[in-house]
Amino acid sequence: MRAILIFVLAVALTGCSEYRRSVEASAPTPRQTVSVNYKGPDGFNLAVAKATEWCSGRYGQSDVHLVKDDRATGRATFTCRPLE
Repeated sequence: MRAILIFVLAVALTGCSEYRRSVEASAPTPRQTVSVNYKGPDGFNLAVAKATEWCSGRYGQSDVHLVKDDRATGRATFTCRPLE
């Protein structure tokens, strides 16, 4: 019985051996967010256009990605991602 317990512990400890992998991290790209209020049936589409206009004016040609959309309050938040 003792031999079986030692064997099981040895196998378990082997499985828990330390594993290291080097990872090269680059500095995160800062992303500016912009929030736009909207209302009406076409309000969200106008908010996307307004966010795109703001991001492009600030960062050059940019794409916007939706982060949060609170339809109850009519407020959408986007991130600006400059096109490369």
